[in-house]
Amino acid sequence: MPPCLHLDTRGRRCPQEADEGGNFCAAHGAPGADAREPPDLRRVGLRLAALVLLVIFLLPLAVQGYRMLRSLLN
Repeated sequence: MPPCLHLDTRGRRCPQEADEGGNFCAAHGAPGADAREPPDLRRVGLRLAALVLLVIFLLPLAVQGYRMLRSLLN
């Protein structure tokens, strides 16, 4: 029998075998909207830090570009 195709949020595969005629074991069934796991706090924190860094570094560039464009048009 083929292995279950269920992957958790970290990419680990389920060690059980799939049901006959399907791709998932009885514990996982077909994936749906309710099969999502809660978000990993570390991943959420990293995305928030990336967003903050983007704002810190890109906002001054956008302001400087706006000032240059405004001075060119005047």
